[in-house]
Parts: sequence; structure tokens; C-alpha cells
Amino acid sequence: MRPIATRPITTAFICSLLAPLTIVVQPAAVRGENRTEAVRAAISKSLPFIEAQGESWIKKKKCASCHHTPFMAWSLNEAARLGLSRPRVQEWNDWNFKFASENKGGGFDTMGQLVLGRNAEQDTEDRRAQLKQFAEWMVAAQLADGSFKPGGQLPSQKRPLDETTDVTAMWAAAALRNLLDAGLPEALNEKVRGCVERAEAFLDKRQTKAVSTEWWAAGLLLAQARGAETKRWEKGLQERQQDDGGWGWLASEPSDALATGMALFAISQSGDAGESVAAAQAFLLKTQGKDGAWMVKSTKKAKSKNVIPTSKYWGTTWAIIGLAYSSRRASGRD
Repeated sequence: MRPIATRPITTAFICSLLAPLTIVVQPAAVRGENRTEAVRAAISKSLPFIEAQGESWIKKKKCASCHHTPFMAWSLNEAARLGLSRPRVQEWNDWNFKFASENKGGGFDTMGQLVLGRNAEQDTEDRRAQLKQFAEWMVAAQLADGSFKPGGQLPSQKRPLDETTDVTAMWAAAALRNLLDAGLPEALNEKVRGCVERAEAFLDKRQTKAVSTEWWAAGLLLAQARGAETKRWEKGLQERQQDDGGWGWLASEPSDALATGMALFAISQSGDAGESVAAAQAFLLKTQGKDGAWMVKSTKKAKSKNVIPTSKYWGTTWAIIGLAYSSRRASGRD
């Protein structure tokens, strides 16, 4: 056996040993004074990608689609509220609402995303008329047991269908609660309120053993919206946050921007989640690509090992929603 070579212990030698450690501690730097500017820079870097890919989808597909243009509008709206407005943000909002209004909502999930992702402070009379349409269509879509049928490709996701059904009901109830403050006619408001109560009664009876982070994030957002107990949901999310600061879309999988953006958006609304928020922001800042986007594997069973354009886009928009909202919340601008 060859003897192990020795080396004099010098200051330079010690520094050479410690140098790799800087890779580990670098993300913590964004938790200090530079965090706000680092987050703003990441958002600004991503917006051209979001706009270009969203516009391309509109031109080629000529549809809103629940994982694309509603999230383009939502992410651009959150960025604008942080002071990072883009020239065409209103155009994209108007296009989405017009498409949905002319296509029976453009899908149940699309309506909910447009409702939750809009800037309600900018609702016009025309927008309120569109929201009235959405409310009527969403109420009509509720099933007898209080749930809503998962639409489009959602049933093909890599989690039990019962859990997907729960998540669909959670997002629906949160969106419908939002509509209660949208100036609807009183008779319609009562229908919406009844629809929300049935959806929440359905969810309260469920005994789901969730495997996805989205279930916990959507559940927390709904609990916050209905003024219910949130500790269970906050604890559930925090327990599933991984050592790198992120969350996996399935809690057992490596962290990704889709789940981390959702969880960050939800948990940043809690007053005592500062460490979780900082760690999640650090994860997203560290993993953003040169094109401003994040690489995210598909949530569908058949393509779960692949990064596909829709999952990359969906994850990127959610990352921006989470970063922008959490930064605005921390600055007291919410």
C-alpha cells in the first residue's frame, strides 16, 4: 500500500479545504439585506420567458389552457403588484378573460385561476360582468356530493384520483370565496355561498392520505380564506419542506419549482413562517436557469420522468407567483 502523502498545514491549505463550503452557505446570503433585490432580479429575468412562451401558446394553440395563459396573467399580475410591471400585462389579462367568456369558461380550472390570479383592485364593469358569468358556470358545475370533476389532463396525474378531486374542490372553493367579494348580484352571491358551503362540507368529510404538496398548499389557502384553523396545514407544509429549502410536487420526490412556488405562495401568508419562506426563496434563486425558467418534470404518470414544455412553464409561473407574493408580503405591501 502506498503511503498517504502529507502536506504542511498552512493558511492557504486550510482555505483550500474550506472553499467548497461556500457553495453550501451561499443560499443563506439571500436571507439578509440582499434578499429583496435578488428576488426582484430573478423575477425580472423570468418575465420575458413567461411572456414569449405564453404568447407563442396563444398563437399556436389559440386557447387559454389551465397550465399556461391563466398562469401567465397571474404571474405577471403578481410581478406588477411588486412594481415590476410589463407593458402588455393588461392585454394578456383581457385576452384570457375574453377567451374564457366566449368559451363557457375555457374549462373549470381556467376560470378559478383567472379569478384567483387577477388584481381585484382593477376590476372594471366589464370584468365584473365576466366574473358574474364565471360564477354562474362554476356553480352549475358542482356535483351532487359537493365536489367538482377534475378536468382536462388532471385525472392522469401521478397521484390518486381521490386526491386530485380534493385539490380541484379546494381551488374551486377558494375561487368561489373570492367571488363573494366581487360585487355579484345578491341572488347569485347566495348561490355561490351555498356552493362554497357544500364544497367545504365535502372536503371536511374526506380522509385523504395526501402524497402531493399541492394538496397541503391548496388546503392551507382555503383554510385561510374561510377563516378556519391553519396550524395543521402550516405544519404539514413545513414538515414536507426539504433540506434544500424546496418542496417536491410529490412530497417524496426532489424539490421542484412548481411545488415550491405553490407552497411559498401559501405559507408566506402565515405570520410565523419566516424561515420557511427564506429557505424556499433561496432554493428558487439557486435553481433558476439562464433563460429565466426552471426545469420541472411532468406531473403526469406517463411522462413523470421527463421535463416537458408545459411543466417547465407551469413551474416557472408558479415560482414567480411565490417569489413575488412572498416578497411583497415581507415588505408590508400586501
